[in-house]
Amino acid sequence: MVQAARGLVPVMADCTQGNHPHKELMQRFGVRGFPTVLFLDPNGNKVEELGSRDPAGVRGQIERVVQQHARPTVSDMSIADGLALAREQKKLLAVAFMEPQGQESAAFLELVMSPQMEAVRGRFHWIRRPATGERNRPTDEAKELGVRKPPALVILDPWAEGDARELKKLTAFRSLKRDLEKALEEAQKRGHPPADAPPAADDESE
Repeated sequence: MVQAARGLVPVMADCTQGNHPHKELMQRFGVRGFPTVLFLDPNGNKVEELGSRDPAGVRGQIERVVQQHARPTVSDMSIADGLALAREQKKLLAVAFMEPQGQESAAFLELVMSPQMEAVRGRFHWIRRPATGERNRPTDEAKELGVRKPPALVILDPWAEGDARELKKLTAFRSLKRDLEKALEEAQKRGHPPADAPPAADDESE
């Protein structure tokens, strides 16, 4: 449950006191009784109300809401940590190799968060790694994955091993959505779980 809720920002409004300051919130969201748990998107719009008190039902609803409405993020974690988290979340890993101060990084983040990417971006876990290090030389990670010139996006399959893990390198962000959809199709053809499928029984963890 705790793991599922990592994608939420909890806010508690005490509406039980007389002349409470949250009356306007109750009216806005149609709250009639307590306790009421609402899920809001990053823009503050109500998307769902908690519909179950059963632990499994609560966890499933939280995971679905986070999957559908969470604001995308691109972290700076290591590839190893990214693969572990992507596997846990039943997603593919998208590794963006960028110059530390390059303008392409900002442009890439803007593209990832754009409305046109909404349907596909949540099926990947996104991380950002430096393409070059000291003396402007390629980092070991970039060389290992065959990245010659940034910006470059490498899609990794956390269920595969060795060379088979790599699905695709993308250098033309203009076709990003189409290429990401193709990477998802290729992963499923390889027999690995689709990004929105439940994990196998031996992969489940609390």
